[in-house]
Amino acid sequence: MTPNVEEKIQAAKEQNLVQLDLSDYGLTEIPPAVFELTQLQTLILGKNYQPNDDQINRNRITYLPFEIAKLKNLQGIGLAFNDLEEFPLFIAELPKLHTIMLNNNKIQSLPPELSKLSRLRILGLDHNQLQRLPAEIGVLRQLQVLGLAHNQLSALPPAFVGLQQLQQLGLAHNNFTAFPEEILKLRALMVVGLSNNKINKLPENITQLVRLQKLDLAGNPLPNQTIDTASKGFRALQAWYYEQANRRVRRINQIIRGKRQATERVDLRERVLKMLKTKKLVCEVCNGNKKINGYSTQLKTHFNNDVCYGCDGSGVPNETVDDIHRIIESCHQQKEKYRDALISQVEEVNRFKQKMSGKTSNPSLIFEETRQNIVQIIKDKEKRVDEYIERFSVFELFETKMHILLYNHYLLKITKKEKDEEMMFSRIDKYGEFYSIANMAEVIIGEIEVLFDGLDTAYDLEDEQGLRERLMELITEFESLGTTNSL
Repeated sequence: MTPNVEEKIQAAKEQNLVQLDLSDYGLTEIPPAVFELTQLQTLILGKNYQPNDDQINRNRITYLPFEIAKLKNLQGIGLAFNDLEEFPLFIAELPKLHTIMLNNNKIQSLPPELSKLSRLRILGLDHNQLQRLPAEIGVLRQLQVLGLAHNQLSALPPAFVGLQQLQQLGLAHNNFTAFPEEILKLRALMVVGLSNNKINKLPENITQLVRLQKLDLAGNPLPNQTIDTASKGFRALQAWYYEQANRRVRRINQIIRGKRQATERVDLRERVLKMLKTKKLVCEVCNGNKKINGYSTQLKTHFNNDVCYGCDGSGVPNETVDDIHRIIESCHQQKEKYRDALISQVEEVNRFKQKMSGKTSNPSLIFEETRQNIVQIIKDKEKRVDEYIERFSVFELFETKMHILLYNHYLLKITKKEKDEEMMFSRIDKYGEFYSIANMAEVIIGEIEVLFDGLDTAYDLEDEQGLRERLMELITEFESLGTTNSL
């Protein structure tokens, strides 16, 4: 038979027990006899229930009286799953206390007295109602485990960087919209939980956390690859960022090298098609021969020196595809605009880096701007480089999509002449005319150009976020043209 509360307290007193568990007794306050047990090292007044556990007998303690300070030998106190609305101030008077479990209460704030708990190593505050943390939390320099999941936090105080012994940090299910920069300075961290927040970007200097074994970012608006890589810790993140950096450099060089070929390009109205795989400016159907001979594996049809239906033997597109050619040319012009802007930004970045390294023809320039300002200028310009890569890539994608649309148009011409309506490409007709597709594409591309201009003049993060969300919707809409219309 399970002993009642009085019997357990009496047994602890007689046997001089150092641990007392009074959870699951339906207590609303601590029995006064407990404060006579000055030998206690661990006092459990509430336990962590699992979702399917019966909580009918859980304690519902709403406050801790000042008598708790009599338990001078207390090292750990468990108050999970109670009804505390305030942090129990008097436990700050317990000099040996190193573990406090306050999960699943209704605590809305932490008091400055928290700073008195200098020996604290474990603090559990999951499932409360905290909206902010006081600066005093940074005084807990011995803290190793801190649970703050399922609260309402959106930022960490600057003093948080004082937790240099912290190894495990739980911040899941809060309101963070950006990765908390303060975390990056806690070099002892091994496990960080930030799942189910609103973080949309991972900082590159996350690799400063060299002891990191797991970073949980599930449920954030991040790419799956980023979430998966972060879950594997420091080494995976380091390798991923190294690859990202190399890929970025390769992409910049690819765009810059393409400038020469772009300037040699002639008007697309004089071409039929840019061959996608070989990059040759020839008709894809006849490979530039103007006539078709032999068996076409694509069309499963025999030809005998027939005039190419893809270019009509002339290489000049007909009126039905003029709109598509016009959009291709528009995309090309946008690409070149952002290519030129990227080249300019890369040159400026290199000039400022030369200032930093002293490799400039006028070393005195380094004194006109502080080193810190130059570093910030370089960061800003590097950010612009990334934006121009993104914008260049969008219009490069659109140009390729339009080329595929054009290619499908010529395949459709051939199938209509040589095959019946059941031919595999004939289904394009039932989804609408190419002219209407071109019109839709032109509207989408036009709005995207306006959005990119808007990003340059956005006043705050909220404006920028709205523009980027609409931008992603439009890119998805453009992609759907490819799915619906055999792009």
